[in-house]
Amino acid sequence: MSNRSTGVVNQSAFIESLTSLAYRVPALSNQTLDVLTPTVAARVQDITEPNTSVTYQPEIYNASGQLFSPAFIEVPQEAVLRGQSPSNDEQSAVQSRTTGIQVVRVVFLLHNSSILFLSNETSSVVISANVEGTRVEGLTNYVNTTYNNEPSRAGFSQNDSSVSAQFVNQTCVFWNFTIDDWSTEGCCLVPDTDPPQCRCNHLTNFALLVSIYDVSAHVSLRIVTYVCASLSIISLLATAGILLASSEIRKRIPMKVLIILCVVLAIVYLIFMVGIDNRMNEPGCIASAILLHYFLLSAWCWMAVYANVLYMALVKVFATFQEHTFKQACLFAFGVPALIVALNAGITDATKPASVASSVCEEGINRATSSPFAEAFLAENMCWIKGYSLYFSFLLPVGVILLYNIVVFVLVIKSITARRTLLQSKVKHLPIAMTTGATLGLVWILAFFMMLANDPVYLTIMSWIFSIASATQGILIFSLTCLRKGDVRNSWIPVLCEFVQSCNRSQPAHNKEPRRTLPTLQTSDGSALPM
Repeated sequence: MSNRSTGVVNQSAFIESLTSLAYRVPALSNQTLDVLTPTVAARVQDITEPNTSVTYQPEIYNASGQLFSPAFIEVPQEAVLRGQSPSNDEQSAVQSRTTGIQVVRVVFLLHNSSILFLSNETSSVVISANVEGTRVEGLTNYVNTTYNNEPSRAGFSQNDSSVSAQFVNQTCVFWNFTIDDWSTEGCCLVPDTDPPQCRCNHLTNFALLVSIYDVSAHVSLRIVTYVCASLSIISLLATAGILLASSEIRKRIPMKVLIILCVVLAIVYLIFMVGIDNRMNEPGCIASAILLHYFLLSAWCWMAVYANVLYMALVKVFATFQEHTFKQACLFAFGVPALIVALNAGITDATKPASVASSVCEEGINRATSSPFAEAFLAENMCWIKGYSLYFSFLLPVGVILLYNIVVFVLVIKSITARRTLLQSKVKHLPIAMTTGATLGLVWILAFFMMLANDPVYLTIMSWIFSIASATQGILIFSLTCLRKGDVRNSWIPVLCEFVQSCNRSQPAHNKEPRRTLPTLQTSDGSALPM
C-alpha cells in the first residue's frame, strides 16, 4: 500500500473515531456538552423530545485568536426521529431501560480546515452532523448549512480595479468515506444566497468548495477586442472578395488557397467574437467550442497547404500543383480537422463521468442540469476545450504543422539564395506565406497563454497584445495581397477610382463648385499669361 493510501486510511479512521468517541460520552444531565479546541469545535446533544429541528452555530478561534462563527447547520426533525428506531447501541439501550425515555444523541463537529480530508480540493471549514445508531439519508426535509466565512456569491463579480472580473464557482459537497474524496451526491447550492447556503438529503461531513477564475472585464479592452476582430474579419473578407472578382487571379492555385484561408480565418474570428464568452448557455457553448476547434485546425491545415504550394513552386521547380492535387489539399485541410474534432468529441463522450449532478438547487436535490459531456469537454471560464482534449487534439497537431511550415520556409529560403533566376511571380508569394504563418502562430499562442493567466496585470497586457495582433493579421494579409501585389492591385484600384469618379459626376449641379477662370494678359507674340 502506498504512503498516500495509508494516510487516507489513517485519517479517515481518525475522522470516524471522533464521532465514535462522542457517542461514548456518558448521559448528559443538562442535555448538551460543548467542546472547543484550537482546531475543532464539538457539540454532543441528547434529545428526549424530538419535536423540532436541531441547530448548531459553533464558534471557533480565527488566526488572530478571536472567536467567530464560520458556519451554521440545521438538522430537520425528520432526521432526529430516525434516531428513535430500535438501536443496537448498548449505551442507548441501558439509558432507555433506566429512564424509560429513549434518548436521541446528535453529534456536531466543526473542523477549521480540511487538512484531515485528503483531496486535491480544499475547504476553509468542514461541519458535520450525525445521529447515533442510524445512518440518515434520503431525507425529504433537507439539512441546511450556511457558510458565514464565504460572503461571496456564486457567479461573476467585478473587482474594484475593473481590470478583471472573477467567476466564483461554489459547490456543496460531503466527504464520501467509500471513495475517500468529496462528492456532490444529494447536495446542492441554494441560488442567490449571501452568505452561501447548502442543502443535503443526508447527514455526514459537509463542506463548500470554492473555485475562483479571473476573466477579462475591462470595458475599453473588450471594445478594442471586438473592434480589432471586426477589422480582421473585414480585411480578410475584402481580400477574398477582391481575389474572387478577377477570373484570371482566382484561377491560380496559390490564390485559391489564400481565398479559402481568408474565409476560414474570418469564420474563426466571428465564432470567437460571438461564442467564446457564452459559458452560461451550455448547448451554445459546446457548439462554439467544437466549431472554433474545427476552423482553427482547418486554418492551420490551409497554412500547411500554402507552404506546400510554395515548396512545389520554389524548390521543386519542375513540379506543378495540378487541379486534382488541389482537390486532395481540400480533402486534407477540411477532412483531417473534422476527423480530429470527431475523434476528440467521441473519446470525451466515451470517457465522461456517468452522471454529473447539478450543483444548484432547483425543485429537488441535484436535478441533472449539467451535462457530463460539458463537464469533461469545456473549460471553466470560456467556450473552449480543456485538458487532454486541448493537448492532444489541438496543440499537438498545431505543433506538427508549425514545425512542418518552419522546415518548408527554411528550404524555400535556401533555394532562393542558391538560385538567383527564380521568377519574381513565384518569389512574391513568400512574404504573404511567412507573414500569415507568423501572425497566425503569434495570435493563437497568445490566446493559449491568456488561458493560463491568473495575475490581473499579466492578463490585461496579454489581452491588449492579443487584440492588436488579431487585427494586424487580417490587415497584413490585405496589405501584402491587395496592395503590394501589382496584378491584384491593378484589378481593383482602377475600378474603385472609376466608381468614385462616377459618384462625383452624379452629384447635383448646385453641389459642384463653379470653375474659376483666371484673368490673362496678352503678350506681344500673341500668347496669354495668367495673372
